[in-house]
Amino acid sequence: RAQGLAIDSVNLGETCKFLVLGKYQNTTWSWTAGDAIFSDSTTAGALSTGGQAAPKKMQYYGTATDSITILFKFDPTLAY
Repeated sequence: RAQGLAIDSVNLGETCKFLVLGKYQNTTWSWTAGDAIFSDSTTAGALSTGGQAAPKKMQYYGTATDSITILFKFDPTLAY
């Protein structure tokens, strides 16, 4: 289960900063505002269910506030 979003590049055994609450932007994203964002156990990325069936193993990350921003609200108890 994810405990936060690594905001630095990191290799195994190294330390880095993690975002557990707050907004994060990535200009390569293309979310729809209001969509719930979940982990993607297949690609080790993130996905929006967009009203479709979610993957079998997922964890809630937060909510898209616009096309390039997610309001992260990590909660390890919200893993499915």
